[in-house]
Amino acid sequence: KKNSTSTLRSIMSAFENWLIQNDINIPPSLKKKLEENYVASAKVLAKIKKKGDNAVKEVMDKLKLDLIEETVFEVILSTADEEGNGTGTGAASGSQITTIVPEIVSITDNKNGAVNIKWKLSAKRLDNNGNNRVQLEWAEEEKELDYDYGHCKNIDIGKIDLNSKYTTKNVVIDNINANIFRLKWRNFSNIKELKIETDLFDQNH
Repeated sequence: KKNSTSTLRSIMSAFENWLIQNDINIPPSLKKKLEENYVASAKVLAKIKKKGDNAVKEVMDKLKLDLIEETVFEVILSTADEEGNGTGTGAASGSQITTIVPEIVSITDNKNGAVNIKWKLSAKRLDNNGNNRVQLEWAEEEKELDYDYGHCKNIDIGKIDLNSKYTTKNVVIDNINANIFRLKWRNFSNIKELKIETDLFDQNH
């Protein structure tokens, strides 16, 4: 019994050292869940990752993680490899990229030209084969961008390779006085359909 306890402590110590080496600060609540479910090991997590998305989802469902725990777990999983070492960042290394995605839970019509939206933010693995894009914004003053008064153009980038430099040519700028430019990362929510019964524009005119 003493030997098994000593082995468990040794495994936990190795896992904690691995987290420190990879600059991962783990919430105590997540640490406890990983320990209780016998997955507090970089090698074990790497094996789970190798089994595919269904295996990862099954483990995450069992752990019952909140948003912060899920985000940190995604970072841990993306850093783990077969030897329990850090794989680094970037799509070229085979690691998963975690991103924050908005999700519309429900949308209802107030019947006065306005709607109520219930929504949330979720940490999800980026679909690196999806239609990923950034948005180039421009305006004459920075505050115009902050209040969405500027102009913009979507730039499709396809597969993402972190830290690589991209070049997009011949973006047409429709304001010759624009001298402020900014890139925005685009994460789209799911789509909800709702027919609006009252048109506020018609009421005011």
